[in-house]
Amino acid sequence: MRYFLNSKSNTTPKPAALFTNNVFKFMMVFLYLFGLTSKVQAAFVQPHELDWNNTIHEDGFYFVPLPQLNQGILLYERYDRALIGPSFAYSPYEKTIRIRVIPTLYNTNKYKSFLKDNNLVDIRRNLDSKKMGICKPTQALLRFFKTMTFMPKFSMQPGNYPGLCSLEIKYLVPDGTDDETRLLTYISSHPIIRLDWRIPGQVVQNSQSSL
Repeated sequence: MRYFLNSKSNTTPKPAALFTNNVFKFMMVFLYLFGLTSKVQAAFVQPHELDWNNTIHEDGFYFVPLPQLNQGILLYERYDRALIGPSFAYSPYEKTIRIRVIPTLYNTNKYKSFLKDNNLVDIRRNLDSKKMGICKPTQALLRFFKTMTFMPKFSMQPGNYPGLCSLEIKYLVPDGTDDETRLLTYISSHPIIRLDWRIPGQVVQNSQSSL
């Protein structure tokens, strides 16, 4: 026996159904607003949003404030690099190496003291290093790529705070070659990323040319 719902029925929805429907609507609105908030928090700071003339340079830090605020971004005199991989992170057929550029003094006691002593707030956001060309692979690395059996694909990516940027290298490894070993050896023993966060007309420029 089959039962059919009468589409013309004017039956009033039960309280439980109304409650469920309202909860669903609330969650949809919450997720939408949360998504917008996340995008705002993750947005990069543009140079024109900062008060470069009131930059504080001290103990290896450059603090660049937002206009008329004690809040701003930090740039550093020195950066280190962190190697992630090789791994099959994105494809079962292609290996990926990522080299992150991270500030040497981030989250150290010196970092905390600098902010506290100067009554400053790090807003924990980055300049858009990719858009501004702050990080680039060295010419020597690009020449090395050409000596390999396989030609890697590479790209500079903007950094996730506190990282300034990252170099991503993807490649296939043909059987019977030692190119992967050569690549890893080269990366560990040579400068591979050129840094340049000079901004025309502003007071700040980095003192570290490559790493």
